[in-house]
Amino acid sequence: MKHKEVKTSTGSGVLSFTLSASGLGTGLTGVGLPVAISLGALGGICDVVSVITGGLVKSISKNVAKHEKTVSVCQAKLNTIKDIVSESFGG
Repeated sequence: MKHKEVKTSTGSGVLSFTLSASGLGTGLTGVGLPVAISLGALGGICDVVSVITGGLVKSISKNVAKHEKTVSVCQAKLNTIKDIVSESFGG
């Protein structure tokens, strides 16, 4: 899970930086002010998506780890019960 989190957040961050920088460069020409504003806004949206994605992945990863631990405890208990039942029938 960690690999996907870094990949998604980094991709969104790089896209945001690129769009913001190109928006600034276009805005400095004077003619491209509307384009610069829209590219800057798109960069800001990518920033927000990056932050939200990072938070969601962290939360989901925490829940998955908790559930994996619960499943492994249940499997261990089930194996213990199976061992006790087989001992009682076989012994």
